[in-house]
Amino acid sequence: MERFYDPLTITPEVHLLIDSALESKFNDTESIVKYYAIFAAFVNLKFKTLEEWLDVQLVMTKITIFTKRTETFIKKPPANESVIMTDSLEYLMNYTQNENEFKEDDIVVLLTGLNIASYNSTTKKVESEGILGYAYVGGACRSSKVGMVEDEANMFTGTHTFVHEVGHLLGMSHDGDGPPESVTDSPGASYCNASDGYIMAPSYHVNSTHIFSVCSADQLEAFQM
Repeated sequence: MERFYDPLTITPEVHLLIDSALESKFNDTESIVKYYAIFAAFVNLKFKTLEEWLDVQLVMTKITIFTKRTETFIKKPPANESVIMTDSLEYLMNYTQNENEFKEDDIVVLLTGLNIASYNSTTKKVESEGILGYAYVGGACRSSKVGMVEDEANMFTGTHTFVHEVGHLLGMSHDGDGPPESVTDSPGASYCNASDGYIMAPSYHVNSTHIFSVCSADQLEAFQM
């Protein structure tokens, strides 16, 4: 007899942080809330592509808007106000660990209006300005539950990257890669081809698909077990 199983239900609670650079591009707080409600719906449509294996629904529980004075975790290179350094992710992790308002969050994502880039302190040069997002693999529900994603006000340019980085936080490595060291018993994604252009492909291009690979589903299931 053929047996059918209900898919595993996963509902991570996500806290959104809006930095001052992004906030300044909106008219008011209400427009931010409305925009990210639609943003969240787009994001969940992409996670819906896992439904053959898993029932995943992100729950956006809170939006916190920062000012230049309060966003102490944002680190910029000298004399460059348009860049947020990748090192900021570690500062954000430390910040969320020390503030009670983040204790119950499964995932915390900073949406930024700055350009994410690395900074070489030896050469004093900004490098890798093509970075659109950054997150800890397998960080969800742990101290490293943070990620950051570039976005533009009312443009939804950050939705694909947001899904990709949350995928990392939920234990997914890039398609074509082996299991991440940070996730115990992960099957990895070496049996999926990076060039097929699924959501967890290492790079995004015009021919990319908007669905998850079977490797991503397998890794998420292993991460949740």
